[in-house]
Amino acid sequence: MACHQKESQVPVAALPLLFGAMLAYFLVPLACLVTIAYAASDPGHPARWRPWRRLHFWISVVYTISNLPHLIADILVPDSRPDQVALMVVLVLIGLLINREGWAWWREASRIAGPAAAQRPAIASPASSNTPSNNTELR
Repeated sequence: MACHQKESQVPVAALPLLFGAMLAYFLVPLACLVTIAYAASDPGHPARWRPWRRLHFWISVVYTISNLPHLIADILVPDSRPDQVALMVVLVLIGLLINREGWAWWREASRIAGPAAAQRPAIASPASSNTPSNNTELR
């Protein structure tokens, strides 16, 4: 049984750099997810997280835009795998949803922490409990 392998167009010496870039590309969204968890566990200080919300939105836009050429390339390759094309379609759609939610999250912070925030009555904080989401000792 013959095994057909495609020749790589990337020089072997450049593979560690390529794999490092791929790892970073994967870890950025993971770091964003962890930061979102911290922001969500600190509802009493929306102004503190407003710059992060803005950065989160723009990172999501960059990821969506960077996935579009990958999707187009997968579609245009004559022998592309259908599962890879489907995966990229799903990733682009998820990216667009994250863009929408990131925009709404960023705008919510500006509405809450806007100039009129000082004139609004304080929002009652949820009852404290020992759940991780309400326990500030975890930070």
